[in-house]
Amino acid sequence: LVQPPHGDSGQTSARVPPRPVHCLLRPWADPRVDQAMFVRYDPPAGRKTGAIVIVIPGGNYDECDVHCGEGQPVAQWLANLGITGVVLQYRCVSQGHYWPAQHDDWAACARAVVDQAPSWGCDPARVGVIGFSAGGHLAGV
Repeated sequence: LVQPPHGDSGQTSARVPPRPVHCLLRPWADPRVDQAMFVRYDPPAGRKTGAIVIVIPGGNYDECDVHCGEGQPVAQWLANLGITGVVLQYRCVSQGHYWPAQHDDWAACARAVVDQAPSWGCDPARVGVIGFSAGGHLAGV
């Protein structure tokens, strides 16, 4: 339980970030085989700019995790700046998913983000991307 400091009106929501929202890229697929998804990190309501940045972690196409140092921390940093951060977890070679599966996941994520942006209170014309290593390759193709 978060206690407000002395003199605070008791509203702590400005200090507690919204919960991340998990979205499967293909909800009809077996999640034991297809673990592709994205996680949305929304900024606090008072800071929201309407911009979105899709974060694509690296991992040599061999591993990808939303919670790695190139995923969740970057999205949380963006959210603190007022930008909605979306981290893509793409399918990997080590799980039997060969190229172009990773590109297909990136394309599906980009389409879903643009399509859903208005329902998140964001502008679909203000979507950017940042990628690290293999994620940088995906961001560039």
